[in-house]
Amino acid sequence: MRVREPATISGEFDVAIGDFGVPLYGATLLGEVVYMSDNVKGCTRFTKPLTGKQGDLPVVALVHRGDCYFVEKAYNAQQAGAKAILIVDNVDESLLTMSNPEERPEIARLKNDITIATALVQKATGQSLVNELSKEGAAAVVVELDWTESVDNPDDKVEWTLWTSSNDGCGRACDRQGSFKRSFQSTAVDFEKHGFTSFEPHFMHRKCDIAGSRHCDDECINHGRYCAFDSITDAYKDRFKPRLVVIENKRQLCVAKLAADKHEPWVWWQFAAGYSERCTMANGKFGDNACAESEARAVNLDPSAVTSCMGDSDADMEHPLLQANMEAQGSQWNMHSPLKVLLLPTVTINSNQYRGRLEKLDVMRALCAGFSEASEPEACLAGSLQTDDCSAGTDRCWREGSLNACVDTFRGHQCKCPTGFKGDGETCQDVDECAEGTSGCDQSCTNTHGGWECSCREGFEMFGGHSQPSLCLPKDMCAGHENAGCEMNCISKNGTAKCSCPMVGLELNPADHRSCLNINECDNNNAGCEQVCQDLDPRKTNLLFTCKCRSGYAIDPNNHSKCIKQDQFLASLGISDYVDNLSNSIGWTGVVGVVVAAAILTLGIGFMAYHFRMRYHAQQQIKDIMKQYMPLDGNGMDEETLLFKQRLPTMSSSNDAELSGQIGTAGPSTDV
Repeated sequence: MRVREPATISGEFDVAIGDFGVPLYGATLLGEVVYMSDNVKGCTRFTKPLTGKQGDLPVVALVHRGDCYFVEKAYNAQQAGAKAILIVDNVDESLLTMSNPEERPEIARLKNDITIATALVQKATGQSLVNELSKEGAAAVVVELDWTESVDNPDDKVEWTLWTSSNDGCGRACDRQGSFKRSFQSTAVDFEKHGFTSFEPHFMHRKCDIAGSRHCDDECINHGRYCAFDSITDAYKDRFKPRLVVIENKRQLCVAKLAADKHEPWVWWQFAAGYSERCTMANGKFGDNACAESEARAVNLDPSAVTSCMGDSDADMEHPLLQANMEAQGSQWNMHSPLKVLLLPTVTINSNQYRGRLEKLDVMRALCAGFSEASEPEACLAGSLQTDDCSAGTDRCWREGSLNACVDTFRGHQCKCPTGFKGDGETCQDVDECAEGTSGCDQSCTNTHGGWECSCREGFEMFGGHSQPSLCLPKDMCAGHENAGCEMNCISKNGTAKCSCPMVGLELNPADHRSCLNINECDNNNAGCEQVCQDLDPRKTNLLFTCKCRSGYAIDPNNHSKCIKQDQFLASLGISDYVDNLSNSIGWTGVVGVVVAAAILTLGIGFMAYHFRMRYHAQQQIKDIMKQYMPLDGNGMDEETLLFKQRLPTMSSSNDAELSGQIGTAGPSTDV
């Protein structure tokens, strides 16, 4: 506690949080102290609302210890409008924890109705406050109650325990525990799954004074080693023995162990919540193996493994889980234990005992106080748990338009420059990530206020890039663009489309770099042809060029580039003398028929060696020769009749090859 005003008594003082009330874990409360001289102990109801001199601050009631229970004083102050109560000790002693009078259940139940913070102050500290407030014309006394460090918060993971019981037949205390397990289950499971917390359930037991007695037999297992800590009300004690509570506690310890072995510690919460709802004394299923096994299967645990872990409750031996639990509990049997758990339920957070109600929001607030600053889960920043200092505008952090350096935390706030800025949080400047080389842009970077933009060259597609690293990958410039305008092949490389003409005899048009031009092979030394070179377009003929001969000459069958006289050509076919004889005996018509028949035979064989196009050129050459021997027009025969009407004598295959070669082409080209 810090006394802020007046300056004459200002300073910091220790206080002790009570076992009842709602501490504002992780927060502070600034309030005005009000002392009522007509009700200094607060044991009766205040006759009028408690109000301060300043009027705009919450009221912190100040009362003396004595004459009634602590919880009664807190209840009366709360009813009068106080937001917190300070109880002044009546003896000079060290601070102690104000507990609830469990021996007076009608008063103890007030604990559940108290929603204000409670604290005990030492006699000297409290008396200085009373003296200041008792002065004539006294100024307002303003104090700040600080719970920000009431729970240790060393790191980003909270370790906590719940000391509880499976008993649901002990009255309101058991009802509250069962209700808490069911209401807190989803939060606990979420925190465990995300690694925010490390939770362990524990169960309170005691030893039996006289092992083997009837009393111990009813309340204990394992020959009096582990006995029930809490009782069973009259409504259920005839049907359920307290030892059954110990057995079910052991079952839940086994569930917790098996769940932890599976690296799923949150399963205990699911089992415990389900058991408290469906396996109750009210429905007669508490301690029922079938009900317990059904709950185990519901959370994917093997019931037989749970039973094996539990062992024999009548065995004269220690149970490892119960024994470890007993040692962790601490008590008069273990005076060296760092923590002595004496009450049910008890919550510990980072080895600090939780003070307050066993309610979802109250426990959640205490858990959130156990995280180091700014490491708390998002759930801890809910408005029901804390005040957003940044939204309240009470911070001194840098702001510019919609940007600000205020980061809300569970305990308050931090000034931290947003991404893209640098500074101490109260002043921030833009960072030029492009100049510093920290942008991660693949190609181009443009700095923006608080960030940067990446971009890619034309022909590239960007991934990422808006205030984050980018990757530029080349687009397929040939796909979806009508082959990028290329007549033949299109190759996409580094974001650029390049055309090519892979067919032999073609070249890329230098004018547009897209179309293909025919290469005139005849321009290069007449392509080797002795007389005439005729250029061909390979796209139409599949040929580059063909060599031809002038009138009176024919292609040399042995060298397609050379020309020989026609009579030499016929002689090379072995039909020259035969033609002369036929011309003398049957006239020119017969000669023509014989020659044409020989040509037809030769062309047929040539077709088997080459393809159809060569036949056309061979026919043309023979036709030209035959025209010199005899005109074909007006003789009553068409050219096809002349070609197929007569049959020449059979020629050797070597002559077939010679005839096919006389076409004199450069041969067909192929696509490359």
